[in-house]
Amino acid sequence: MAILARAGTITLPNEYFEKVLEYAAQSLALHGFTDIVMIGDSGGNQRGMENVAEVLNEEWSTGPARVHFVGEYYSANGFQEWLLAQGETEETIGSHAGIRDTSQLLAVDPRHIRTDKLAPGGD
Repeated sequence: MAILARAGTITLPNEYFEKVLEYAAQSLALHGFTDIVMIGDSGGNQRGMENVAEVLNEEWSTGPARVHFVGEYYSANGFQEWLLAQGETEETIGSHAGIRDTSQLLAVDPRHIRTDKLAPGGD
């Protein structure tokens, strides 16, 4: 199986990513957390978080703990649509480390962007 690796990332096949989430949530619930929220900013992680939330909520249906998957944070924030309305294209927006990711990090703390390494389309 080929694993996509990007500098600075820890790459896990989805089944292992889901196990990490599952055990983290179970640990939080064990320590008394009743509302565990999963929010992700990577498209590839959305399905895994949703799967884990569904499985644990079914398993925990009689207890106080719940997992809340907030997929809207990634999918419905309108940023992609806004960029398109400003005249950008899917190609100029790019994907990983494209306009969307880079501009958000520039707004938070520009020291974390190597502006001398910026390339059209990201990646």
